[in-house]
Amino acid sequence: MQNKEPEKIMIFVSTGRCGTVRLSQILKNRLPENFTVLHQTKISRLANIIGNILYYTRSDFNFIKRIIFRNLLKHNKSDFLINTDPLTAMMIPDDIIKSDNVCIIHVYRNSADFAKSFYKFSRLKKKSFIAHNFIPFWQINIFPLQNWILGEKIIKRYNKTSNIKNSWFVKKYKSNRHFETIDMKKMFNSDFIEKKIISFFGISFKLSSEDLKIKANESEQK
Repeated sequence: MQNKEPEKIMIFVSTGRCGTVRLSQILKNRLPENFTVLHQTKISRLANIIGNILYYTRSDFNFIKRIIFRNLLKHNKSDFLINTDPLTAMMIPDDIIKSDNVCIIHVYRNSADFAKSFYKFSRLKKKSFIAHNFIPFWQINIFPLQNWILGEKIIKRYNKTSNIKNSWFVKKYKSNRHFETIDMKKMFNSDFIEKKIISFFGISFKLSSEDLKIKANESEQK
């Protein structure tokens, strides 16, 4: 099936470690065939670095964001697109933010929980450890080798990172007509996802409490 321009797009933005792998798996399993659900693509890691550089330099090179976003759209094969990728969360161009056919949902997590989770994840996953220690601009407020050298003291910096990025998401995306912000725990313990998809896409859709309990490690890991 060839790629196509989606009629409507829903974008979940987050700091990462907010259940986005789990969310993408649930939606892939339960949404009809006219939906494409993306979590990460080949350009995601580059997009993450560029987004952080733009944040540090207080720049908003919208043409770069458009290039990144057009690359994401190449992966769409359906009428509707949902992107849950935290690595592209800072790379949404202005025209997409302002579009009535786009819904941006900001998923946040308690900053202390986020910090502990990211520290643990960066030590358990080899690729994550390499990224967080050896790749410049991989994470806001975290510099090369700090994770390695500071040990558990790095948790305080991840805590600050969470606050910085979540504040940025709200400030940047609140102009989106359908923008909404929600706590991760509430998202997985309520009918929020079901209601948002029904209201925005205008389809019949049902998620059970059992669907929402599915853990990411029960199928694929990012």
